[in-house]
Amino acid sequence: MSLFIKRLCILLALAMIVQVGVYFAFKTLLDHRSQFRLSRYFRQPRHQHYILGNSRAVNAVNEQYATQSKHTDLINLGFNGMNYQTISALISDINTKQTNATLFIEITGLLEEKQDDSYAYYMGNSPFLREQYKNTKYAYLHLMRLNNEIFLRNIYYLKKSDADWINKYTISENIIEETRKLAPNDTTMANRPLLIKRMRNIVENCNQYNNKAIFFLAPYYPEYLKKLSQYPPLIDTIQQLHVFDFHDLNTLKIPTTGFSDRIHTNISSSLQITEYLLRL
Repeated sequence: MSLFIKRLCILLALAMIVQVGVYFAFKTLLDHRSQFRLSRYFRQPRHQHYILGNSRAVNAVNEQYATQSKHTDLINLGFNGMNYQTISALISDINTKQTNATLFIEITGLLEEKQDDSYAYYMGNSPFLREQYKNTKYAYLHLMRLNNEIFLRNIYYLKKSDADWINKYTISENIIEETRKLAPNDTTMANRPLLIKRMRNIVENCNQYNNKAIFFLAPYYPEYLKKLSQYPPLIDTIQQLHVFDFHDLNTLKIPTTGFSDRIHTNISSSLQITEYLLRL
């Protein structure tokens, strides 16, 4: 029995070593070659402008237009479902690597609570992300860090960059009609005290490194915006504090053709939004 246990322990130890080796082999290759936005950032972290947030930030700001047409050093780090914990970790990472930069943060991501374990993929790239997952399975089972969408995105962008990613869709008549029939939404943006606390934390963090935090609310399709009962009090709360550099981009009056769905803009409006932010 003791021999069996010894062999089992040796086998498990070898399995752990092999899975670590396989992980680092994949990770080293992708870190050096993938053109996915977060991998591009960790390879070259120093920029003048950063965009952070969830999918609304991804769609709102056109990185290629900013860099090629406006000749501005900007990287859009927004990604689908990015929550406050990940945004905060990336901001801390930026602050330790760059000063005198501007960080544009789309605020709806600051109210995202659902933990997305995809970012465990970058545990080895950032001490702040490593801290976020230190007591999870990803700290020990390295191959588990590859079991997510970000790993697949890194593979997909081996041959091309996602800097030119654009949303070409236009909101459909079906979605427009569905939106008209929607009941008022009193939950989105409801937790104002938590949002304000998180915005303060970000400003304090950036101020320590002489970086500037600018917050913005990306446009909603106007008919849907009317359904968000917490929208007016949220804007009033932020503006009455007079402590944040905050911009409600719903004031830009984006036309219907500038939306891909109820909550996302598309390429035509992203040019307008990018222009606006770069003038701040």
